Amino acid sequence: AAGPAFLFHFAIAPIGAEELLLAASVLFWFATRASFDRVRDWLILGVLAGLSTWLHEGVVFLCLAIAIALFVERKVRVRFVIAFAIAFAAGYVPAIVARLRGDPLLYTRTLLSWSFAEVVSTFAEFFANDLWLLLGGLAAGIAVIVFAIVGLCGRAWTRAQVIILATLAASFAFWLFTTYGYPGAVRYIVPVVPLLYGAAAAGIAKCRR
Repeated sequence: AAGPAFLFHFAIAPIGAEELLLAASVLFWFATRASFDRVRDWLILGVLAGLSTWLHEGVVFLCLAIAIALFVERKVRVRFVIAFAIAFAAGYVPAIVARLRGDPLLYTRTLLSWSFAEVVSTFAEFFANDLWLLLGGLAAGIAVIVFAIVGLCGRAWTRAQVIILATLAASFAFWLFTTYGYPGAVRYIVPVVPLLYGAAAAGIAKCRR
């Protein structure tokens, strides 16, 4: 099956979307299957989060969403947080070593000054082009959004649903209200794509019952 349209633009010179998609998928898979009643689960989550953040810092929105979901479920304990922090540092070691060695940065962003006019412009560009670029086209994007809403509503809240909604909220807030993103660079929020498509699949299944 064809993926998001913007991935095809990166086929010659990948710039991070592929790594972010892989890391986010593994994180989401583990976060929705582990019980998190044992230290071991938090250690694994920490290592995965650390490695994922090293691969692409865009995974931070999913990490935040997982933290929110576990807090809502009252899974958070001091010993678990300590275990997670130690494991995260271990997973993030490659980035730490690179910083200590003073390795040159391969990419930096020049951020614009924040302004209300810039936010309005970002909203306009996002809903005119970027959202549909992210979801695979206008028709497909509208269908995905509609079925995702159906899939996420009317059911008892699960950890997966909380993670999906929190990731969507954090990712879109970042994109719309900061000056980090720019037209066409939706790779920064690519983890929302499989989450929305998964929710849409649940919505389609619900409609067929």
